[in-house]
Amino acid sequence: MGTERKNTRSGLSEVLGGLGVEKLQTLMPEIISTAERTDIAPHVKDGYVMMFIYLPGVFQKEFTPYISQIINPILKALADENEYVRETALRAGQRMVNMYADTAMTLLLPSAGEGALDDNWRIRYSSVQLLGDLLYKISAWTVLWCLTPQVALFLVHSAQIAKAVLLYARLFFLIRASKQVDYFGIRSWGNDGYICISHRK
Repeated sequence: MGTERKNTRSGLSEVLGGLGVEKLQTLMPEIISTAERTDIAPHVKDGYVMMFIYLPGVFQKEFTPYISQIINPILKALADENEYVRETALRAGQRMVNMYADTAMTLLLPSAGEGALDDNWRIRYSSVQLLGDLLYKISAWTVLWCLTPQVALFLVHSAQIAKAVLLYARLFFLIRASKQVDYFGIRSWGNDGYICISHRK
């Protein structure tokens, strides 16, 4: 059943691609609003969220204007009670990161950061994953060296990314590694910045 849904949504996305951008502009408001609804069956919701996986691949750069509009539906779907809806939402978020990290970083990074602090633990957990994927994808920060097994130094290239690195590191240590963070520090040098992070078990 899952494979059939994927094939159907993939095929529908290709059809929309053949109809052109004007048809996409007509249908996107309904697709977005339906993906956010909480009063529909899980398989229906999953189908609409799945469109956010395939439409970017069809429309490429022409889909960029919709990124800011679909981030919220994706984050909400990450908190859905149904497991396959959550999995689809995570894949949609990862597709956004993989395709638009370079061109839409200013949209994706704040949203992933806000999601990582959401009250819902499912949104927090998935947002941390997306934040890590995004930071890895944009390659705008570098591990310079590990001073000790507990201390690492990073080079970053913007204040916004520096904040994201700090947030991701803090959440990674606390949520995934179950470690207490002792110290976070930022030092600026021109347009770059250095981050020192230390943690303990």
